[in-house]
Amino acid sequence: MFTRSMLADVSVFENHVQRLISRIPHNGDTVDLQPLFFHLSLDISSHVMLGESTDLQLDKPGTTRSILLYDLVSQEVPQQQIRSENMRITTGHTTIPIRGGPNGQSPVFVPRGSLVIWYVYCLQRRDALWERPDDFIPERWLARSRRQEKVCIGQQSALLLVSYVTVRMLQGIREGGLESRDPDG
Repeated sequence: MFTRSMLADVSVFENHVQRLISRIPHNGDTVDLQPLFFHLSLDISSHVMLGESTDLQLDKPGTTRSILLYDLVSQEVPQQQIRSENMRITTGHTTIPIRGGPNGQSPVFVPRGSLVIWYVYCLQRRDALWERPDDFIPERWLARSRRQEKVCIGQQSALLLVSYVTVRMLQGIREGGLESRDPDG
């Protein structure tokens, strides 16, 4: 937990941010913050909106004593939108998980501009993906992780760290402090 006064002073968190950054995995499963700040520098309104939204969260009744970091960044809608859009727009390459290689079990690379057609109806009725695919069972979505492949155990932690670092950096920058140095932008 962090107190409101601790959140107001960015310098207090410098060593915490360094520790958090050092805990992000270095095996290629990281989220690159550079494209996020590049896009935010091109769209100043997004980072202003993000900073204002964070300030509104801190000004809510009941946050004067303390708040949970997870609650601050996970319930903040603009933060989630900006993070999701960054992950969508900065995807390195696209692959189809199987049907490539000599045995059909390797990924298939899909070059930019390629037309890919798939049948959603067929995908939603594959026995390999769904238990009793033709039956209407809404409960399957309540405990999906028990029936489907598992979510990466560190995913929420990594996304929380990215959100935290992003919010703290933007709070330190504030309006007008982030500018694009892109010659084309």
